[in-house]
Amino acid sequence: MRLVFARLLKPFRWRSPRATARMLMAFARAERSSYFDMMEASNTTPDLARRAAYLRHAVDENRHAQMFSLRALELDPTLAFDDSLARADFEHLFTRLGEARFLAFVHLGEKRACAQMVMFRDELASFEGTPRADTKTKALLDAGTISAAEFDELLLYLQRSLNLTVVMITHDLDTLLATCDRVAVLVDRKIVVDTLDGIMSNPHPWIRQYFHGPRARAAQGQKA
Repeated sequence: MRLVFARLLKPFRWRSPRATARMLMAFARAERSSYFDMMEASNTTPDLARRAAYLRHAVDENRHAQMFSLRALELDPTLAFDDSLARADFEHLFTRLGEARFLAFVHLGEKRACAQMVMFRDELASFEGTPRADTKTKALLDAGTISAAEFDELLLYLQRSLNLTVVMITHDLDTLLATCDRVAVLVDRKIVVDTLDGIMSNPHPWIRQYFHGPRARAAQGQKA
């Protein structure tokens, strides 16, 4: 639903360099906020490998924030006097949620952000050859798009190292194929539960369409 609403705003989102700059400032703020949460996670978790994983992501978040801020200033130099240039929302999520719930929160947020960035990048690509073309911002969104597969790997690592049982509600076939060993599917007002292989071989027409359609084949190709 959020992505559908976001698509409706396309005519207004890139209407001017100033509007684009404001959007990039919002992206930078989100990245800075994530940086502080990741640093808290790195400083708090006792496991050295997990500390390193959180720290790597914190460095990436800080780099993305700087990239978005610099491009925003290039588009609208007056933002240099805006106090939001360095603003962040540090909510101590790791401490408040605990590591398992923090990871779930971050995983969901990064998946959603990745989908949005891809959508924004494709919108800018559609303007190529027109006066609204903005190749620099498009390239920036390409560079700033976070690989959600990295979070699938981190999720699996934490599941093993913390001996967690992870329950996930998702329609994302990439994550499902990469992380799940048992799957529950709601079909015909019933719940079908099986191993991933069992679900993939289930003869029900809807299940076969969903798990063997073009999107599923693409996800399986990426997994391979």
